[in-house]
Amino acid sequence: MFASYIAAFWELAFGSTGQLPDQFHGSGNLVFAFVAGLMGLVTVFLDWVLVSIGKRSILKLAYGKSVINILRLFVLWGIGAGVGGFLGASIGIFQFTRIASIGVGVAWPLILPRLIEKANEDFKEDEQSNGE
Repeated sequence: MFASYIAAFWELAFGSTGQLPDQFHGSGNLVFAFVAGLMGLVTVFLDWVLVSIGKRSILKLAYGKSVINILRLFVLWGIGAGVGGFLGASIGIFQFTRIASIGVGVAWPLILPRLIEKANEDFKEDEQSNGE
């Protein structure tokens, strides 16, 4: 079972189709979240490279000189992208494609607050329809 998740992750992140395989019957949300997290890590790494060569941060991040601070930013950005990807996939906003995972990895600080707002709206609507 674990091997099918690895194969699905690999196909979505690096495969020729850039989508979940048709024969995969596991949690697509989970695989999408991990790929979005990976794409978030790549995004921060590229931004850090720009800062390292003397350019400004496109993501407007302050890396500092401490390796711990840099690693913290990498990890937190990846986790944020993964959580945003999982929530968006769970709500049904994102298709399970590589381009969607890249979009989440890059733009999760803009997407995540809207996803939480949408989830709260859906929850309130369900609560009201159950109460009637």
